[in-house]
Amino acid sequence: MDQDKKTEEITLYWTQSQSIVAAFISSAIPNFEDANDVLQNVAMAIVRSFDKYNKQIPFTAWAIGIARNEILHYYRKIGRDKHIFDDELVQKIAQVYQEKAADLHDIKKALDQCLNKIQGRWKEILQLRYLRGMDARRIGQNIGISQNAVFILLHRIRTSLRECVDRTLQINETGRHG
Repeated sequence: MDQDKKTEEITLYWTQSQSIVAAFISSAIPNFEDANDVLQNVAMAIVRSFDKYNKQIPFTAWAIGIARNEILHYYRKIGRDKHIFDDELVQKIAQVYQEKAADLHDIKKALDQCLNKIQGRWKEILQLRYLRGMDARRIGQNIGISQNAVFILLHRIRTSLRECVDRTLQINETGRHG
């Protein structure tokens, strides 16, 4: 396969899987910057080892396997307490992500649709929290409300998003079978 074709193929696969791999990494590494560094390491490892990818297995499951190894490497490197995330726990989390990869794509697509519907203050709060990484205290200071009000709004936003995702998935499922 020529290099341009290989690059296109990797890009397509990675674009479809990146958000799920990122979610898996974030579930194991709570620090945003560290999780982002591990995600970048995973992307580089995927490019380096793409020739070994067996197309008989889903790409996302394969990428999660690479992410699992990078997470284990991360915890060994920083020497964290192995009781927090030991190898066995990371393996189990990876297995669940690998088994649910297809469902996670549907959920991610539904979440994207629901996020696109959010406007105004809710959108601003989500951006401050999840794009800029601000805590509730800083969000409150930024938009002029109390920290408790931020917690309440985040809860309402998450509940609304969860309900929207559930409705969207039901509509999509009905459309496939109806």
